[in-house]
Amino acid sequence: MNLIGRRILISVAIAANICLFGQTEKAFAQNMDTSNWQEYGAPDNAFNMRVPRGWSVNLDKPTGRIDVQNERGAVLSILPFAVSNITLEKLNPKVFFEMIIKSFAPNEAWSSPQPVGENAFRATYTNATEHASSAIVVSQNGSSVLGQICIVKLPVKGQSTDAEEFAAILGTLKFNATTSGVNNGGSPSGTDAGGTDAGVPYGGIPNAGTPSVQNWTKFTDPSEQSFFVDVPVGWKVDGGLTRYGALDVRPWVKVVSPDNLITAFIGDGKISPCTMPTAQGTALGFGIGSRYNGTIVQPYVPARQFAERYAKTLLKTFLTDVQVTEEHNHPDVAAAVNGTVGSTKSEAASIKLTGMYGSTPAVAYFLAVTKATVAYGTGMWWVTKIAGVVGPAERDAEGLSVILHMLQSFEVNPAWESNSLRNTAAVSQHYRQVSQQVSRSISERYWSQQAHNDKMNQSYWNRQATQDRAANNFSNYIRGVENVRDTSTGQDYQVQYGPASHYIDSGSNYVVGSDQGAPAPDWRELIRLP
Repeated sequence: MNLIGRRILISVAIAANICLFGQTEKAFAQNMDTSNWQEYGAPDNAFNMRVPRGWSVNLDKPTGRIDVQNERGAVLSILPFAVSNITLEKLNPKVFFEMIIKSFAPNEAWSSPQPVGENAFRATYTNATEHASSAIVVSQNGSSVLGQICIVKLPVKGQSTDAEEFAAILGTLKFNATTSGVNNGGSPSGTDAGGTDAGVPYGGIPNAGTPSVQNWTKFTDPSEQSFFVDVPVGWKVDGGLTRYGALDVRPWVKVVSPDNLITAFIGDGKISPCTMPTAQGTALGFGIGSRYNGTIVQPYVPARQFAERYAKTLLKTFLTDVQVTEEHNHPDVAAAVNGTVGSTKSEAASIKLTGMYGSTPAVAYFLAVTKATVAYGTGMWWVTKIAGVVGPAERDAEGLSVILHMLQSFEVNPAWESNSLRNTAAVSQHYRQVSQQVSRSISERYWSQQAHNDKMNQSYWNRQATQDRAANNFSNYIRGVENVRDTSTGQDYQVQYGPASHYIDSGSNYVVGSDQGAPAPDWRELIRLP
């Protein structure tokens, strides 16, 4: 079994609302100032990250392992890897994880790896001088298995902020798409001698004819400088962060071509989180359409239905004869955006529509991701991802290439992230965490329908999102935490991962996890957040 392709193109987007290593169940409201951190770039431009000044970063080129260490002896090790010509089932991620961590620290009594997500495991050990925690996430990519292992070692007498600083560092780590060393196990498109993807132009679209957009510039959220995204040079741009509360922030951006014929967007600041209607709520005056605890009372709308309803509402203002001509479910995107635990419903769907703009045939693509969580007769649901593009049918490829490039380049500003409430940053990070996974999924289903009709190069897109939701919550996996909400008060908490459910007492003083139901009749169940 050979470990190959150490410099994998992984988008490591880490949720910022994490608690201290080993922290017990309680709310976390500490911010971390990273404004004075320094930028570190790998010698071969394989990756970039930001670290506190005075910390060391070492890259072991033969193995691809990245080690980050502070002056107190705390160490974060990151190992991206690939195993060729094997399936997840044959690899057995749990056994593989045990083998790696025992070789990393052979004399330590590692705990048995515990599942913390789909194809994700966590293990720990403690000795007289240090605490250690490790997590692995893996995914199938063609005939190869791609993954990443992180190990955190903290001195027993270290500072309590060490774990938080490591978590913040993980959130800044970015592998650059210009460098690729992944052997994809027989992919139809290889790499050239320099390690770059042959046949893949700057915009990330395989050669299906050169897209009209060749030049891009970076757009920064004008409201709070919360995010950056590449936009076509010369196009009209609008967007920003719409803030409705400390935890309700909605980043969005829209671009329009100079001739006003192509429009692409990510996010919608007008879409609110929703609370499902109940008989009791209706009796108290919270019927459908009313506002409740910062949400709108609405029945759950499945992703496929929401995508069509949303698209037709927008398109009917300027297109006629709008019809859905193609549709796809995206379970990979649903898992990437919503996770694999804590959901009553988790869906992602995209649709292709046609219509007429006067006498000009038009084509549009819309993606919607929805998540619902229901417990004890009450529930909430969210549109956790919305994106789309519309333009003339003869410029179909151009429009799709624009939205895919935008999705890939969308990222949160680390400085804003560090100065915001951690839960707030986590909400907005949805757009960065899964952008490349969304690009890949849409591309696989629609690119073959473009005017150029060239087959999609699967390997490039697969390399862009090898970790799915596992990457999204890597710091949470290491620390064994997840985010929950008390729907009665709107308060969010961070709790230890593991129990089937978490409950809070009637006085909102204590949060406990349980596999056996509520500790007492008056305890309320907390709902897992996306």
